[in-house]
Amino acid sequence: MKKLYFLALTILTFFNGPALAQKKSNQETLQRGKDFYKIRKYAMAMEVLRPLTDSEDANMEAYGQFYYGLSAYEAGQKEVARNMFRQLVTEHPNWKSIDEGRFWLGKCYLEEENYPSAFANFAKLKSTTIREQAQAYALIQLQEKDVFTLQGLQQRFPGEKAVAEALANQIYAQPINQQDRPLLAQLITEYQLNPENYAASNLRKSERKDVYHIAVMLPFRLDTTHYNNRKDFVWELFEGLEMAQGRLKGMGINVELHAYDTKKKAEVTAQILEQPEIKSMDLIIGPLYPGPSKEVSDFCFEHQINMVNPVSQNEKVIGDNPFSFLYQPTPKTQAIAAANFMVQRTDTLNRNAMIVYMDNAADSTMAYQYKKIVEENATYQVNHLLKLKKGKEQEALNFFTQKEEVPIADSLLVNILEENPDAPTTEELFVIRPDSLDHVFVASENKALAANMLSALTTRNDQVSLLGMASWMQDKQIPLDAMARLNAYLIAPAYIETSSAQYDRFSDRYVKQANRFPSRFVDLGYETLICFGQMMAKYGNLPQQEMEDQVIKGVLTDQNLFYLSNDNQVVPILHFQDGELILADDGVVKAIIEE
Repeated sequence: MKKLYFLALTILTFFNGPALAQKKSNQETLQRGKDFYKIRKYAMAMEVLRPLTDSEDANMEAYGQFYYGLSAYEAGQKEVARNMFRQLVTEHPNWKSIDEGRFWLGKCYLEEENYPSAFANFAKLKSTTIREQAQAYALIQLQEKDVFTLQGLQQRFPGEKAVAEALANQIYAQPINQQDRPLLAQLITEYQLNPENYAASNLRKSERKDVYHIAVMLPFRLDTTHYNNRKDFVWELFEGLEMAQGRLKGMGINVELHAYDTKKKAEVTAQILEQPEIKSMDLIIGPLYPGPSKEVSDFCFEHQINMVNPVSQNEKVIGDNPFSFLYQPTPKTQAIAAANFMVQRTDTLNRNAMIVYMDNAADSTMAYQYKKIVEENATYQVNHLLKLKKGKEQEALNFFTQKEEVPIADSLLVNILEENPDAPTTEELFVIRPDSLDHVFVASENKALAANMLSALTTRNDQVSLLGMASWMQDKQIPLDAMARLNAYLIAPAYIETSSAQYDRFSDRYVKQANRFPSRFVDLGYETLICFGQMMAKYGNLPQQEMEDQVIKGVLTDQNLFYLSNDNQVVPILHFQDGELILADDGVVKAIIEE
């Protein structure tokens, strides 16, 4: 029996001995290569490990390839390293340490700026720890890129948090007057970045006060005959501010108004700014015109005082100044709100749209921003962009009502000719075929363009919807019934429901005071101060320092939002439904947390 056991053991040793010896040899080779790697003898490590990179032992081969790649990387042979790591993940995708290989392969790709391959490898990482290491390395690698380059990468790789965070960091690293704060706010929200890392730390501390002093810099023209013309829009704006001052006092918020006459002149405004008390103001309302506005903007930037324009929508008023605000939304913000609203509609299956606009900066911004969003969402295809020069508004009517002769379909023509052999074989159709569009966006406040578009769409009598501007309704030449028949949607910045009970009370108080009904400028002055007065009471005289993502409710308006933005992010959308003008469900650009 012992002889048989000894014989079996001898046979087993005969067959397995070489394999065991080879395995031991491979392990020794691997250890020797790792030892050279640890003492930074990378060339020696590569020489020792080379046989293992093509071994019959799959596990040893994987280890050999990995450490060979590491040694080549540290030796500065980045291309050799990348090729070896690529061979590793291709040949041994189930190796127990494959995440390490994918990390290093992605790292090589990042350094070569081969971002698609880098992010594709990082996406396959299963280990949370290694995935975090990959994100951290990507962030380090991307930090060297400028804002413009990172914006392009963020558009190409919207799912990569490292790209978004690098972009946010680079924006924040810029001088404050060059920071794109709205984009920064968007990145913080979408990628759940820590807002505290991007606070405007170089601002002076926001102060809460018992009384806030507000300079009102408007062209009152006190030295002219306009002094007694209280119907002047500037005076109406100021009257709205005065009424808001009283309302705020009733809310426990004390503001003191200090009026300064800019006379629409930059040099006069510069003299006003030399007065010592201006530096102690908590807010400046106005000016309204470019020359004075530029003087005040420079002053506010230097002394870190907020300014707000109640009537303008021009983003140039904000410029690069983080202390300059618009009470109303810019054309870009309006376009974003309208696009977000339209892509959420569920009452249509037609996904074709058209945009008509005038050849100016505001309209162009609105048109292209709208197109970008609706097409990015893959909701609509904008088939036509029609840009018109001033004075050429009628071309919109011609474009939409233009017809062409087309052959009658054979299936119909047979029956027609049987009944009447002399019947025409062609028919006239609109070049823009009936019901081929879901909606037309008229991205302009131009009243002549609005009138021509209403005429065109009424003439066509198809099911196309109209998206336009609520400001058209101020022109008596534009028929409301035509918009009602088209079930039009209207962008209505700073919309005020004049039939509401609160507006009736406001109007009654104003009539008793001024003996006339309030104008749009009275409304804007009133709501601007109500909004900014509440913001200062809640967050101090520099509310952007502490502002939360919460709405500020007006008295006449439903809500306002300036979170990390210098223009109002609430854009109401109106809708004619069954002939009645109603407030559509949502016209808010950003997510709102109700107070």
